[in-house]
Amino acid sequence: MWSKTNGIPMQCPDFKKQRGGPKKKRNLQSVEVRIGNTSKLTRNYIIVRCGKCALDRHNRATCDKRVGSNGPRIESVAERIKRLLDNVQKKVDESFLNMQLYEKALDLFEDDQSTSVIMHRHLLRTTAAAIVDNLFFNLDMHNKLKNGIEVDESQNSESISLSSGERTVIAKSFPGLLSKKALAVVEALEGKQVETFMTALRDMAEESALHLKKLDKKLERTLLHSYRKDLTSQVSAETEPISLLPKVVSLLYIQIRNKALQAPGRAISVAVSRLKDKLDDSAYKILTDYQTATVALLALMSAATGDEQDCSSDRILSKREFLENLMPALKGLVLGTSQS
Repeated sequence: MWSKTNGIPMQCPDFKKQRGGPKKKRNLQSVEVRIGNTSKLTRNYIIVRCGKCALDRHNRATCDKRVGSNGPRIESVAERIKRLLDNVQKKVDESFLNMQLYEKALDLFEDDQSTSVIMHRHLLRTTAAAIVDNLFFNLDMHNKLKNGIEVDESQNSESISLSSGERTVIAKSFPGLLSKKALAVVEALEGKQVETFMTALRDMAEESALHLKKLDKKLERTLLHSYRKDLTSQVSAETEPISLLPKVVSLLYIQIRNKALQAPGRAISVAVSRLKDKLDDSAYKILTDYQTATVALLALMSAATGDEQDCSSDRILSKREFLENLMPALKGLVLGTSQS
């Protein structure tokens, strides 16, 4: 049962039925209670149960329910808002640092306008969109709590995926200048320049009282090391021939260029060609042969009709077997380098 630590414990109605009555303190159990993430409450309240209730799950729950108004207070709206903003800050910190890391790799393709646009758009549609959706979702909850509207905080914001229209609706619901800056973020997300998006996001974060960390050299080295380690594990464990190529290319860019490349399928051929002067002839041939076979397999799969008389299935199987046989050699290009 509940009581303040400096008060007299309330007693469970079942406690008096035990032999010896309430004077036998050895049957009492004191259990520290945590309410949500608020550790402050654990210093102010304890739960005291009789020995009988503490030994039985059903009776223990019944004992707790019999507690009156002296129980721990419910988390206030102000505390919920603070906790929400703290969580948002933590998530934005990590994702924004990764975004800055990926942005640095875009400089390698600035001399190729068409490829550069593809790279920028890919980063905006993937990493940037995830940042915006998470931020908008949580700031929308924050706005509703401030206005006295109850929200469900159990939903995982990391799994949220919003459409452009949904982002616009949420942005318009924000108060004052924040709404204007949020709409600028939505517009930049649909554009072609990562730099424009980053500027708009910084402006919105500042208006929201959020601090976005700048990627310095020390953080960059740490993130690159972590990204390289993760990619190495992925390449080592990969068994799907089509999925292997972009992972190997990304890992090569970390090992050779020291950049965290995020390239869509349409840009892989250009990314591979930029490695020609960095690899020996045999290694580059393995890479280009694998890339050519991957493109051919994807074309066959796209053109397949499913007709039993269509022999494309045999060609698909043959091309897939070729890639599977070449997978160890392709993995060797990066795993040997990373392990040496």
